Amino acid sequence: MNFGGLLSITCKEVRHNICLWLIERFDVGLRKIQLSSTHHLEVTPNVVNEIFGLPMHGRILQVSSNPSEHPFGRIRDCEDRLRVLPIGEEFRRAFIWYACATILAPTSRVDGCRNLWHTLHGDEFRNDINWAQFVVDELVSGIRHFQQSQIAWVHGSLVFLQLFYVVKVRISSVQVPVTMPSIVAWTDDLLKIRLQQELRDSGSFGHGEVFEDVPNTPSDVESEDSGITTTV
Repeated sequence: MNFGGLLSITCKEVRHNICLWLIERFDVGLRKIQLSSTHHLEVTPNVVNEIFGLPMHGRILQVSSNPSEHPFGRIRDCEDRLRVLPIGEEFRRAFIWYACATILAPTSRVDGCRNLWHTLHGDEFRNDINWAQFVVDELVSGIRHFQQSQIAWVHGSLVFLQLFYVVKVRISSVQVPVTMPSIVAWTDDLLKIRLQQELRDSGSFGHGEVFEDVPNTPSDVESEDSGITTTV
């Protein structure tokens, strides 16, 4: 299923202060977060793969509005069903939808996205999806709508957005193990401590060492390091 990084997730709470700070600096056209005049973070499928462990190759998911034969269930109903379903195709599709509805691409609907449910339960569905790209596309679309309409709810994975920041902008006073996927190392309490400490140390977000990915090119010198650090 390639959703293994989500099975042991213990960081689900959304911290609105950092999310709003990042959304204000989010360039939806270039798909990057401008931390300062000289530093930015690019939001790419590679980073989603790093944080969530989701596949970043495959088809782009086309969400259909056609109904399937499977009755639509709300998020809570789906959660109850997952506790009793045997491991198999029905469990797999229900889990993917539940993960999207709660972590990867939540919406303002308390019962989740009906069209996505029917897409995943359609006879033609095959799980060869680029789920990392799906997370990026849904987040960018949600932030664009929020910036243009100033609605109360941001569609998309704010859990990813806040983890993206703390994984890529590090402070020396809070040390977090580097894991793959990154989400395994984080809990709600640890995220809260990390954000509070940055505010205590610097008075605002956007301070610390920025861990920037180095693109792989033929001229790259082989090294164990996978990135470079700069100070914001």
